[in-house]
Order: sequence, then C-alpha cells, then structure tokens
Amino acid sequence: MLRYRVLGPLEVADEDRPIALPSAQQRLLLSMLLVDAGRTVPSSSLIDELWPDRLPSEPAAALRTQVSRLRRRLGAGARDLVTEAEGYRLHIRPGCLDASAFERLVAEDRVDDAIDLWRGPALGEFADRDFAQITAARLEELRLTALERRAASALAGGRPHEALTDLEPLLAEHPGREHVREALMLALYSIGRQTDALAIFDDWRRELIEHGLEPGPGLVELEKRILQHQVPDVGPTFPIPASSFVGREHDLATTARTLDAARVVTLCGPGGAGKTRLALELSRRLLDRYPDGVVFCDLSTLRRPAEVVRAVATTVGVPELAPRRVGDQLVDQLVARVASRKLLLVLDNCEHLIAPVARIVDRIVSHTMGIRVLATSRERLGVDGEVIQPVEPLDTDAAAELFIDRARAVDPAFGLEAQSVHEICSRLDRLPLAIELAAACMRGISATELVTALHDPLGLLSSGSRTVERHGSLAAMIDWSYELLSPDERTVFDRFGVFAGRVDADTACTVTGASLGLLLRLVDRSMLTSYRAGVTQYSMLDTIRSFAVARLRDRGELERARDAHAAWAVDHAERAASRLSSPDEAEWAARLARQADELRAAHIWLVGRDPEAALRLSAALHPWAFWRGRSDVFRMAEVAAAANMSTESPLLAEVLSSAAVGAWQRGDLAAAEAGARATAGHRRSVEVLADIAFLRGDLSRARSLFLDAAEQAEAADDPLQVVWDRGSAALALHYDGRDVGDEPAHVLATAEASGSVSARSFAHFVIGEVEGSELHLSTAVELAEHVGSEFLSSLAAVSLAAAMARNGLTGPALDQYERAIRTWHHVGAWSPMWVTLRSFARTLAELGLSDDAAILHGAALTPRSGPAPYGADLVLMQETADALLERLGSEGFEARAAGGRALADDDVVKVALQAVARARGLVR
Repeated sequence: MLRYRVLGPLEVADEDRPIALPSAQQRLLLSMLLVDAGRTVPSSSLIDELWPDRLPSEPAAALRTQVSRLRRRLGAGARDLVTEAEGYRLHIRPGCLDASAFERLVAEDRVDDAIDLWRGPALGEFADRDFAQITAARLEELRLTALERRAASALAGGRPHEALTDLEPLLAEHPGREHVREALMLALYSIGRQTDALAIFDDWRRELIEHGLEPGPGLVELEKRILQHQVPDVGPTFPIPASSFVGREHDLATTARTLDAARVVTLCGPGGAGKTRLALELSRRLLDRYPDGVVFCDLSTLRRPAEVVRAVATTVGVPELAPRRVGDQLVDQLVARVASRKLLLVLDNCEHLIAPVARIVDRIVSHTMGIRVLATSRERLGVDGEVIQPVEPLDTDAAAELFIDRARAVDPAFGLEAQSVHEICSRLDRLPLAIELAAACMRGISATELVTALHDPLGLLSSGSRTVERHGSLAAMIDWSYELLSPDERTVFDRFGVFAGRVDADTACTVTGASLGLLLRLVDRSMLTSYRAGVTQYSMLDTIRSFAVARLRDRGELERARDAHAAWAVDHAERAASRLSSPDEAEWAARLARQADELRAAHIWLVGRDPEAALRLSAALHPWAFWRGRSDVFRMAEVAAAANMSTESPLLAEVLSSAAVGAWQRGDLAAAEAGARATAGHRRSVEVLADIAFLRGDLSRARSLFLDAAEQAEAADDPLQVVWDRGSAALALHYDGRDVGDEPAHVLATAEASGSVSARSFAHFVIGEVEGSELHLSTAVELAEHVGSEFLSSLAAVSLAAAMARNGLTGPALDQYERAIRTWHHVGAWSPMWVTLRSFARTLAELGLSDDAAILHGAALTPRSGPAPYGADLVLMQETADALLERLGSEGFEARAAGGRALADDDVVKVALQAVARARGLVR
C-alpha cells in the first residue's frame, strides 16, 4: 500500500520502502494529482502545468507518456492512478496521505500527533505554483491553528513552559496574530516574567502606532489586568465528570464547527439524551480555542428568574460590589466585565427559565464580540442568531458500548451478552440516562433477565444519581419536563401516548384533539420528535410514551384514548379503500404505508374490545394489501376472522377470503382453499379458488372462476378486482395455448377508466405477457413502483427479466431478478418466489453457472410451499435440467439438486442472491 507525504518535500513510500522520483515532471504531475486526490484532474490542466512555456507537438500523447512513467514508478500502486474520459484521478486509500491524516487528527483534537506529521512547507518545491497555492495556504493555516491550540491547552492545563515552546517561535514567524501574542503574554506572566509579558505588548503597540493603528481591545484589557495583577488562574472552570465519555464523536465535531460559525448554539433534546455530558466534553476539548477559558453555569437548581443573572455573573467573575443591585444594573456590569474577553459561556439546563436566560444571552451577544454561548435545553432559547444542535439518542454501537462500560463499573465480572444488550438499549430508545440506569441494575440481575423486566421501565429504573434529583429515576427525568408543560400541552402529550409510531399532523390532531400549534410546542419542548421525509411526521420515544400511557391509566382515560385511536384507524382505512381505485391511489397508498404501525395497534385493541370493528378494519385494508403482498395485513384478517367465527357478521366472509389470499400468496394452498370453501359463493372466495386453480395449472377451471368473480366484482362496483379477474382470465387462456383475442385491450380500457395506477399496471403486465413485450412489462413495473404495489411490480419484474435475458440483456435482467427475489422474501410470498427461481435458474445455466443453477433447480422443482411447476414452466425446467445434465453429468447434477432440495427456504434465497452477485461478475 502506497503512502504519500506532502507536508514537506514530496515523498512516496511502499509501506516503509521509499520510492524515488528523480524526474521533476513526474513529481509535479503527482503533486497535482495529490492536491485533488480522489477527483479527476482535467488533462488540459495537467498539460498547462507540465509544459507552461512550450507545448509538445502532441500534448495528449506526451501526457500519457508521463502518466505511464509515473505508473511504472508507483509499481503496485499504479492501479490507483485511474484514467478517466476527461483526465486522470488518483485514488488514495484511507490514512495514506499525510495531509488528510493531519486534518483528521486536528479534528479529533490530537494536535501533537498532527503537528508531528510536518517535515517542512506543505507541497514543498511546488507550493508557489498556481495549482498548489490555495491548498498549501490552507494547510499552513491549519498547522498554525494546531500549534495555537496545543499552546492554549498547555496553558489551560497549568503548563506555561510547554506553551512557550510553541508560542515564541510562532509569534516570531507571524507577529500579526494578536491572539498568539495574548497567549504568550499570559504564559510569561504565569511563570513570573511580568516585565517580559508587558514588553511583548509595548513592542507591538509601538509598531502599530507607526502605521496609525492600535492594539485590539483584548490585548489592551490583558495589559491592564497584568499591571493590576488581576489575571485569573488559567484552567478549567467547569465540572470534570468522573465517568468515561462514550460515543458522540460526530456530535462533538458538528457542534464545534457550529460554534465556529455561530455566537449562540443550543444543544436541544429530550431529557436523558446526554446534553450536559456532551457540553462538558466539548468544553474540555475547546479550552485551547478560548484565551479567557470556558465557564460553566448550571441553572438546574434555580427557581426564580431573578436568580439567573446573579448566577451567570458569579460564574464569569463579576464581584459583588453592590449587594442590592437590581437586575438591569447587574446585567450592565456583567456585559461590561466580559466585553473584551474571548470565552465560551456554557449555560446548562435552561428549559425551566427560558425567558430570563434568553434576555441575558441576547444582551451579552449583542454587546460583546468575543463571547460565545453554548446552552443545553429541552427547548430553544429563541434569541436572534441562535443555532439549534439536536442531541438525539446514541447510535446502536455507542449505546451498547455505554451499557457495557457502566455495567462493568458496578459488576467488573459482567460478561458480554450482545443480543440482550442491544435489545435493552433499543427498548430504552438508546437514551444515555436510561441506559446508565439500566446498567446500574447489573449487580443483581442478568442482561437477559433485564430484557424481560423492561416491560415496566419507569418502575424498574430508579437507582440513579443521589445528587441530581431529576436523574434519580427514569420517571423523574421525564416528570421534570412534564411539569414545565401547560395544562393543554399535558392533555395532548398524554393522549399522544396511544400512538404506536410516527403519525402525520392530521392524524395526531384528530386523535388527540390538538391544534398544530400545540404539536409544534411539544416538539419545541423535546417531548415529541418530528421527522421531515416528504410529509412531516411526529412521534414519541418509547420511554416517554410509557410515561404518557401511565398518566392516562392513572386518570382512568386510557381506554377512551385507545377507543379514539381505533375509531380513527377504522374510518381512515375505509376512506382509503374507496380512494385506491381512483387517480389518488398513490397518495392514499402512501398514507396507509406510513400508518401501518397505527393500523396494526388499532387492530390488536379492537380484536379484544370490538371484534366487529376489527372486521371492518381488515375488510377495508384488503384492497391495499392485495396488490402489495402485505402478509401482516392478511395475518390481521386471520385473527379478526377467528375472533368472529361465532357471529353472523356479513363482513366475516370477506375477511376470511382476505386471509385466504394471504395463504395462497405465502404458498399455503391447502389453507387458502379451506378458507375459500368456508365462505363458498362470496365473490372474494370465488376469486381465491380461481387463483388456486391458476397456480395448480387447472387453467380452464381458473378462467371460468375468474370470469364468475369478475361479474360479481362489477356488480359490487369494485373496478380493481374486475381488472385482476378479467386480466387473470385472459392469462389463463394464453397460458393454455389459446388465442386471447382483444381481451387484454378491454382489461386496459377498464383499468384506465378506473383511474387506479395499480389496475393500469396489471393491465400492461397482461399485455406484456401475451405479446412478450418488454415495453409493456417495463411500464407495468414503473406504474406499480409509483404506488408502492410491491407484489405487482415484482410479478412484472420477473417476466421482464426473462424477456431481457432472452434478448441478451443479462445485466438488466439480473437487476430485475434480484429485486423480485428480495421482495418475495420480504413479504413472505413463496408462491411467486418459486416461479421466479425456476426462471432464474435457466438464466444461470445459460451463463455457465451450472452449480448454482442445479441447486436452485432442485429446490424449485418440488418446493415445500407453493405450487409445483406446470405447462411452459415445467418445459423450461426440463430444458434447464437437460443442459445441466450434459455439463455436470448425472451424478454431479443429482448431487447439487439434492443439496437444493435439502435447503431451508431462507437458505435457498441466500443461494439465489449469492448467484446474482456471481452472475454480475461474469457480465460486466
């Protein structure tokens, strides 16, 4: 692996073995490629730099020669020098360019390691060339910043002699950097060299006066403080946590960058998210950026607005000269005190005193230049220029790392139970405080046992801090925020607890009785979370939801709230069902998909409380589920039907038939047939029997039943099912080897008249199958994808893949096969899965992947679920088998086919997807 060094003279090494580059042109060429590492450098730019005065007779050829020579020098690394249409690109592997490593180390606050990478001026002999000047200047500025940060860190840590080592040569080289001069004066003063510190100031003032200028206010203030011996001790002025800091490296880097650009940054998030811990760690890492330090003011114990200004003033060192000063006088003195300072003011736990905190922050920021404010709060301050930095739950790995770290603190023998640890963290929304409270339980319980016990996290997690009351338990943490809400906000918050996941504003307002303004206030207060992905949605963390549900239960309002939620779900599903056969299908299908968690939760509630309403919900969801292969909805239908078997509800037959559809889609034809026969005569039952006959190859009977079902669907004004039934009847005729006439055209006309995109998609699929038309099949796929009809889009994709493969478009065919296989597996649709794998096996055999083809052939010939092959499908499989027998021999073919038959269904899918990857390697 090649390593490149540009922080000094250009060097290249293969690991530790230097590579000589005696040619100046090759060094120049490589330097240009390194400046734009990972990006294409146009040939024209390279030519202009390599031959600025006189071009070769054939510049492009001359450039190719230089590139070729450079490649020979680079040896094994030559493959990283890529030829593009417009020029050349050098791919640099992570960690192999010293400039990139330097920038990363600076960002990680590892300034010692970063500075050690420098061997001289950046880009060495080419630093003054046009292509290198900007990069060289940027790297040099970052080097100076790193030196300044190292010196500031040493100074803040009480090591002024170390700071001098960097500051004196730095100031000699760059006398105009006044903040370096300030730091040097502080260092000299700290070691008792007051006269030298004042001389640094006097020399600079005289030089500036010659040019009609004066030193900056920071330097002037520091000189005055040195003369009066009022320079404060340099060092951290914030709490030092006893526990380790885990995760949040991205948040630290992002917040640090935001503070560089903004005067006021608020770390905003729910209770227990780790805002204070993040602020403390950031304060520690940013010490060297603020000559006057970082000051930390905890507002959590304050209760009256008047206490805020006094607490902030005390924190920044305003002396108590007048005990009876009124607030405005103290604010004025506070502002005057910090006017010339460059410091970071951290205001922790602002949410219960937002208005007075906002007033003070506004005064400080608008009347000073060097003060930056970092606040932590569960809602924004609302001051001009404020930037909100969300503090969200930890990612999965960091949450697990935190749990393990804290668990071993209470039980050093704690063993890693990875699955249980991840489950615990997930149930606790990956909130740091909740995780720490859970880890504290590890002294008396195993992680596996804790998973079970977390059904009541509020009652269990109550062994937290004895010094910070609101961190004493999970309930106390949430209650701290809850008590800050208005009565109306509490009502909406409590009712929101019945939601299972994310919901849009209309749904939230309907179920909770809220206005949009109330929802947004709860988002502002970090009690709700908003997600912007197309339609804005709102949700609660599970730990907060548990608190809301407990409040409803305690007041005896939980059942009424769940009834309201379920009533909305039934009404919404029934309205959606009527719109799925209209031009609005895409919008309503997307709504149902977004609200699937709510529909499922409502169904669970209704089955035990109002079984008839559960039937209504299942019946209404059938049109949506049918075209999308939603096995979860069909399972809901099974449960609703089972709960109503003793009733005479007119909806029972419809829901039983919906359950039967789910059965045939997942490959259980016997269960599907039993369900359909239990409701003989119902139009959906007739359709299910038609589908089963179709799958089993009884095409004549299938056509007859489909036509019967179509007539009943027309009478019921159900255009979606009319299209399915008449289109399937036409396909039965076609697969039976008979002429279909103009039936597909009539199906398309019916579909277009309905306005349903899914219906149009299926009609194009029928025409594409009958005519063997890639155009119609592609149209079917695109239309179905537009409305999320996964079952239908995958059905068309399989036929499209087969057509593409026949026409030599193997690469695109593999894409279609893969998407279909993944979809069938995701929705659990094994009936179409086996059909897909039979077709795919043929394509693999044609590509020469005989082993994979034979395994899939064996698995798909006699599947444990779904239909056996018949007709053209069976003929295709026999042709595939014949070809494989010839290549593998009878013993080799049978051994692989037997291996396929022995595989579990999920393992067959893994083999198929691995075969897709191997096939792609052959067709590239």
